[in-house]
Amino acid sequence: MNNIPSQNALHAFGIRQSVTAHNVANMNTSGFDSQRANLEEMPNNQGVRVQNIEKQNPDVQEQTGKTENGRENNSADLQQNFSGSRIERSDTDLSREMVKMIENESSYKANATTISVNQQMAGALLNMTT
Repeated sequence: MNNIPSQNALHAFGIRQSVTAHNVANMNTSGFDSQRANLEEMPNNQGVRVQNIEKQNPDVQEQTGKTENGRENNSADLQQNFSGSRIERSDTDLSREMVKMIENESSYKANATTISVNQQMAGALLNMTT
Protein backbone atom coordinates (compact mmCIF):
# COMPACT_ATOMS: atom_id res chain seq x y z
CA MET A 1 0.00 0.00 0.00
CA ASN A 2 1.37 3.33 -1.12
CA ASN A 3 1.37 6.23 1.37
CA ILE A 4 3.54 8.50 -0.79
CA PRO A 5 0.68 10.58 -2.29
CA SER A 6 -0.75 11.27 1.17
CA GLN A 7 2.68 12.02 2.62
CA ASN A 8 3.38 14.49 -0.20
CA ALA A 9 -0.02 16.08 0.39
CA LEU A 10 0.68 16.43 4.14
CA HIS A 11 3.89 18.28 3.32
CA ALA A 12 2.19 20.55 0.75
CA PHE A 13 -0.74 21.42 3.01
CA GLY A 14 1.66 22.05 5.90
CA ILE A 15 3.51 24.62 3.78
CA ARG A 16 0.23 26.12 2.62
CA GLN A 17 -0.92 26.45 6.25
CA SER A 18 2.39 28.14 7.16
CA VAL A 19 1.98 30.70 4.38
CA THR A 20 -1.58 31.42 5.52
CA ALA A 21 -0.47 31.76 9.14
CA HIS A 22 2.29 34.16 8.01
CA ASN A 23 -0.37 36.30 6.29
CA VAL A 24 -2.51 36.42 9.44
CA ALA A 25 0.47 37.22 11.67
CA ASN A 26 1.43 40.16 9.46
CA MET A 27 -2.02 41.52 8.63
CA ASN A 28 -1.43 44.68 10.70
CA THR A 29 2.02 45.31 9.23
CA SER A 30 2.04 48.41 7.04
CA GLY A 31 2.59 47.58 3.39
CA PHE A 32 2.56 43.81 3.91
CA ASP A 33 1.66 41.89 0.72
CA SER A 34 -0.11 38.64 1.48
CA GLN A 35 1.06 35.48 -0.26
CA ARG A 36 -0.47 32.23 -1.42
CA ALA A 37 0.98 28.79 -1.99
CA ASN A 38 -0.18 27.27 -5.27
CA LEU A 39 -0.38 23.49 -5.44
CA GLU A 40 0.12 21.26 -8.45
CA GLU A 41 -0.48 17.59 -9.08
CA MET A 42 2.65 15.48 -9.19
CA PRO A 43 3.27 13.06 -12.07
CA ASN A 44 2.25 9.39 -11.81
CA ASN A 45 -0.44 10.02 -9.16
CA GLN A 46 2.14 10.84 -6.49
CA GLY A 47 -0.06 13.44 -4.78
CA VAL A 48 0.36 17.21 -4.76
CA ARG A 49 3.24 19.57 -4.10
CA VAL A 50 3.75 23.30 -3.77
CA GLN A 51 4.25 24.73 -7.23
CA ASN A 52 5.19 28.23 -6.05
CA ILE A 53 4.52 30.86 -3.42
CA GLU A 54 3.45 34.19 -4.88
CA LYS A 55 1.91 37.50 -3.88
CA GLN A 56 -1.85 37.34 -3.37
CA ASN A 57 -2.67 40.46 -5.45
CA PRO A 58 0.22 41.08 -7.85
CA ASP A 59 -1.98 42.93 -10.38
CA VAL A 60 -3.29 45.76 -8.15
CA GLN A 61 -1.67 48.82 -9.80
CA GLU A 62 -3.91 51.92 -9.31
CA GLN A 63 -1.44 54.73 -8.80
CA THR A 64 -2.06 57.55 -6.36
CA GLY A 65 1.47 57.76 -5.04
CA LYS A 66 4.48 55.64 -4.23
CA THR A 67 5.65 54.14 -0.98
CA GLU A 68 9.17 54.49 0.43
CA ASN A 69 10.30 51.40 -1.49
CA GLY A 70 8.88 52.69 -4.77
CA ARG A 71 5.83 50.44 -4.88
CA GLU A 72 2.66 51.87 -6.35
CA ASN A 73 -0.35 51.99 -4.08
CA ASN A 74 -4.08 52.52 -4.22
CA SER A 75 -5.73 55.30 -2.18
CA ALA A 76 -7.87 52.61 -0.50
CA ASP A 77 -4.64 50.97 0.64
CA LEU A 78 -3.48 54.10 2.44
CA GLN A 79 -4.40 55.17 5.94
CA GLN A 80 -3.34 58.09 8.04
CA ASN A 81 -1.24 57.29 11.09
CA PHE A 82 -1.16 59.25 14.34
CA SER A 83 1.57 61.64 13.13
CA GLY A 84 -0.44 62.68 10.07
CA SER A 85 1.71 60.90 7.47
CA ARG A 86 0.17 58.29 5.23
CA ILE A 87 1.07 54.61 5.43
CA GLU A 88 0.18 51.68 3.20
CA ARG A 89 -2.22 49.08 4.64
CA SER A 90 -1.74 45.35 4.40
CA ASP A 91 -3.81 43.61 1.72
CA THR A 92 -4.57 40.65 4.01
CA ASP A 93 -8.26 39.76 4.37
CA LEU A 94 -8.73 37.90 7.66
CA SER A 95 -11.96 36.18 6.61
CA ARG A 96 -10.34 34.84 3.43
CA GLU A 97 -7.32 33.63 5.38
CA MET A 98 -9.48 31.86 7.98
CA VAL A 99 -11.37 30.01 5.23
CA LYS A 100 -8.02 28.92 3.76
CA MET A 101 -6.87 27.70 7.19
CA ILE A 102 -10.03 25.59 7.57
CA GLU A 103 -9.55 24.13 4.07
CA ASN A 104 -5.90 23.34 4.82
CA GLU A 105 -6.79 21.72 8.14
CA SER A 106 -9.50 19.56 6.56
CA SER A 107 -7.21 18.45 3.74
CA TYR A 108 -4.40 17.71 6.18
CA LYS A 109 -6.73 15.64 8.40
CA ALA A 110 -8.08 13.69 5.41
CA ASN A 111 -4.57 12.74 4.27
CA ALA A 112 -3.45 11.87 7.80
CA THR A 113 -6.53 9.63 8.17
CA THR A 114 -5.71 7.95 4.86
CA ILE A 115 -2.22 7.12 6.11
CA SER A 116 -3.58 5.84 9.43
CA VAL A 117 -6.19 3.60 7.78
CA ASN A 118 -3.58 2.35 5.32
CA GLN A 119 -1.30 1.36 8.22
CA GLN A 120 -4.15 -0.34 10.06
CA MET A 121 -5.03 -2.35 6.95
CA ALA A 122 -1.42 -3.39 6.46
CA GLY A 123 -1.27 -4.46 10.12
CA ALA A 124 -4.47 -6.49 9.75
CA LEU A 125 -3.07 -8.21 6.67
CA LEU A 126 0.15 -9.07 8.49
CA ASN A 127 -1.83 -10.48 11.41
CA MET A 128 -3.80 -12.70 9.00
CA THR A 129 -0.67 -14.18 7.49
CA THR A 130 0.99 -15.07 10.80
